[in-house]
Amino acid sequence: MLVKNVLGRAATVALAAAALPMTMSTTASASASANTVHWQNVATSVCLNWEEDWNQSAKLTPVGPCSTSSNVDWSQWREVSVDGKYWTFRPSRYANGGWTNLCLTSYNTVVYLEFCQDGNWWQQWEEIWTPNGWKLQHRGAGDVKGYYLDTDGSHLYTEPRNDGMNQVWK
Repeated sequence: MLVKNVLGRAATVALAAAALPMTMSTTASASASANTVHWQNVATSVCLNWEEDWNQSAKLTPVGPCSTSSNVDWSQWREVSVDGKYWTFRPSRYANGGWTNLCLTSYNTVVYLEFCQDGNWWQQWEEIWTPNGWKLQHRGAGDVKGYYLDTDGSHLYTEPRNDGMNQVWK
């Protein structure tokens, strides 16, 4: 009887262990498809911000104080997974029955918002963990492929990787 109970428990544990990765991957992929995040620069403490323009459309603003008290404050972004490695960042703004379809974009070191386009590498970012926070690497192409989101505290741009904290976000 004891052997039967031990074997039964071992089989139950084996089945549960085998099923756990499936449960975790389903949960991870479902929750990772879109999240609300904010990005505060480690060196300058300014945040990546957006605001509504005169036409009630979202636009990128100069970096500045953080506002994260609700999911639609100007420092909140919806990160949407492209393929599990790259993400698009969209202002966390719900209007006219849907989320804003503008993406954080970089082209030749200039950073701005434009309408999201599937497969547009200029709108895709990789989040790379460092001991001090995250580096946001722009996918891009050509000479600016792999540049990093950077700020001097007043301006936002991309440039090659360096060891400075101005490229680190939390």
